[in-house]
Amino acid sequence: MSANIEPIDHDADAGFEITADSLPELFRAAALGMLDIILDRRKLESRTTRLVAVENESADLLLVDFLSEILSVVQGDRFGMFDIEMGEVTEKLAIAEVSGQRGIPMDAVKTEIKQVTYHQLKTEKNKTGQWVARVIFDL
Repeated sequence: MSANIEPIDHDADAGFEITADSLPELFRAAALGMLDIILDRRKLESRTTRLVAVENESADLLLVDFLSEILSVVQGDRFGMFDIEMGEVTEKLAIAEVSGQRGIPMDAVKTEIKQVTYHQLKTEKNKTGQWVARVIFDL
């Protein structure tokens, strides 16, 4: 089964709940979901790659740090991120190779995310053994 993303109805913010069979799938789906909020990835190309790696003490905090790092690469470095290939992912470490292009065409920009929030944040395994995460973004 691939990851499932359900949008969350939230005032002045955007968010979603993700269900995935593994932690790497969960992190990838969360990052791609966030990218789809800010970019039209169909207007980008996979020309070069970059490494993204973060560590933290829990899966919740790690997810926020991972998404924040992806956001920084896109908005801060103006790297038009096209896709994400997850490497090693544990509850305390996430490594990914991201592909895309330097520079983001203006027609590929959809909206800006100010930050990944801790509001209603959760990352946990459910009763069936799947990973579930909830994340909200401040627009």
